[in-house]
Amino acid sequence: MRDGVQAAIQALRGQLVGYDEAPLGAPDFTPYLLKVEQAQPDVFIFAQFAADQVNVLKQAHAMGLKSVTRIFPAWITNAVASAVPAEVLAGTYALHYLYWNLTGFPEQTAINYAKDYVQNYINAWGYPPDSYATSAYIVTKEVLRAIEVAGSTNADKIIAALESNPSFTAPKGPGTWRKSHDVIWTYAFFVVRGKDPSERSGLYDLYKVVGYYGGEEIMPTLSSLGYTS
Repeated sequence: MRDGVQAAIQALRGQLVGYDEAPLGAPDFTPYLLKVEQAQPDVFIFAQFAADQVNVLKQAHAMGLKSVTRIFPAWITNAVASAVPAEVLAGTYALHYLYWNLTGFPEQTAINYAKDYVQNYINAWGYPPDSYATSAYIVTKEVLRAIEVAGSTNADKIIAALESNPSFTAPKGPGTWRKSHDVIWTYAFFVVRGKDPSERSGLYDLYKVVGYYGGEEIMPTLSSLGYTS
């Protein structure tokens, strides 16, 4: 993730004004956040997750960092975001695999891909799907598709089936398997912004989707992964 951020900074002609690492499970992130406050960057990106992510967000809020910089955890899920107080989450940004509520998102095609899946999930379970539920659903569907195409459950034949039929459609929209066996998505990650408490309509109404990233250009190059062509 660090290397990806540095590559993006270089491509976008930005400037890295600070970088630090914290041990997993650190109870106090204040020393690191004080460095952020001092540097006053345009955006503060951090890669902590789960309880650590919650603590970073809470402590950044307590310090008033929202008035200094844009706070951007690099990856979030509903399960983690639900553990963050609404006033803390409000105004922060993050990347989401597929946030369930795309209402107001200008890309109508993305809304169309997701809406039936989201509604069917809510009907079945009583709450909207999170990122890992969606990922598991997509992978299961793709394995079943590959078995059908291959006419076999043999692993080598399944791989060959996906390599020769790489394009598919999922709740996230169009995807294509590439040589490294990961997917090039049109909508790889959705950019979300935390809603103010007054904007929320319920427990899972956490974010507004404000953008997305996609295409092969956001992925590690095949050569960086050891592929020669």
